[in-house]
Amino acid sequence: MLRQKHDVSTFAIREVKMSEQPDRKEIIAKHNDLIPILSKFGLQELRLMAFCLSLIDSQKDENFYNITFSVARMAEVFDINTNDIYAVAKQTAISINQKPAEFDDKDKTRLSFWFTDLEYHKGAGNLTFKFNESLKPYLLQLKENFTQYRIRDVYQFKRATTWRLYEALRQWKRSSERKKEWTLDEFREVVGVQGKYPRFVDLNKRVITPAVEDINKSSDIEVQWDRKKWGKEIVGVVFHIVKNRKTMEPGELIRDIAHDSLDDGLGPKEEAQAFFEVLTLKYGIAESTAKGLANGCYYAGLLDKIDFAAIEKRWDKIKTAKKPLKAYLTGAINSELKQKGELV
Repeated sequence: MLRQKHDVSTFAIREVKMSEQPDRKEIIAKHNDLIPILSKFGLQELRLMAFCLSLIDSQKDENFYNITFSVARMAEVFDINTNDIYAVAKQTAISINQKPAEFDDKDKTRLSFWFTDLEYHKGAGNLTFKFNESLKPYLLQLKENFTQYRIRDVYQFKRATTWRLYEALRQWKRSSERKKEWTLDEFREVVGVQGKYPRFVDLNKRVITPAVEDINKSSDIEVQWDRKKWGKEIVGVVFHIVKNRKTMEPGELIRDIAHDSLDDGLGPKEEAQAFFEVLTLKYGIAESTAKGLANGCYYAGLLDKIDFAAIEKRWDKIKTAKKPLKAYLTGAINSELKQKGELV
């Protein structure tokens, strides 16, 4: 699949090859001022906006371009199952522009429509868009006060309230406190349910509990929360945010554990310890076997060479009766060690 970018200054067309498989590693970035504005978006609008944002480079791009993408590809990325995806995408793009970004200055309110160009190509099933130039400070050349995450962190969300809460909390992932408090009315506004669920028991059942469960299950942050009380009355909610190691890719998890180990001063083999923990915690390999594999890879210089994702793909493609993944992974790592003369 090709993504076309039309340079507005030279009218040249840049074509960027995209993966044949749904790519959920693309980054979504936006200035934090946009996050509360997006609280009025529904789930399909959040998905389409996220996909459009993943097609621009918030760090390097200096201008917006006309970008064309396949609607079917977006449906694959977000696991959207509907026969009317093309009609849904077209209507969703229109509805986004009917909810302009609103910015309040001292003596005026400015409305910025999200897209200045929208084209739907009926036969090809493609959508072409271009962001409004007035949104440049909020989407391009982002250096500070912005939030970014990957599509894989949000694509499984089935509720808009979950997505809104995730974005509101994701801002605080790298802060020193990693904590956010809201009154109940503030929280309702954050997740876009103003005027709804006046009883806390309903707010908890319909919004808080399912959102926290979904965020912890599939995103890059893990959330714990508690009620804030004034006497016996519940007056607010408090959320604590930490990194979610359960959803990290093996390579990311190894680096993260190793980084924490270095902070704790555990010595020169922290990466081998991290490798060991990935094998035991993520893949369920017995500790004695995992220890041998980790030590072998350490001495063979393979700790950062084992491609867990590639091994999983090879295992997944086996059509006949196959070993459990942990056994297949053990064999694959041993094969690498055998070539280095470090067979466990």
